[in-house]
Amino acid sequence: MRMWFPAVFYNFLSFAYFNNIKFRDILKKESYRGVSALRIIGTIVLAFQLATTVIAFLFKFMFYKGGELMLLEGIFYLLICLVVSFIRYKKSKSSNYRRYLVELQ
Repeated sequence: MRMWFPAVFYNFLSFAYFNNIKFRDILKKESYRGVSALRIIGTIVLAFQLATTVIAFLFKFMFYKGGELMLLEGIFYLLICLVVSFIRYKKSKSSNYRRYLVELQ
């Protein structure tokens, strides 16, 4: 498997993964009935930050310029996502937030 595959997965498919939507049901309207718009936006932001961090690791390992800055930015925003997910998990005990926390570890 290529190193860039996780970044592509996180960018394009993780909003479905984090919201427990099966991949074959991504285009079906019924799949999104129990999911709020704010939650979808939050998972897209989380996915973008995970993809940025994966690409930053690649930049850092290949000694490209800007890899360290991109890695620091990705980790900083992932820490914000981790704190928000932890607070939301403590309030609601939702299995979705548990999934976010496991993915962020």
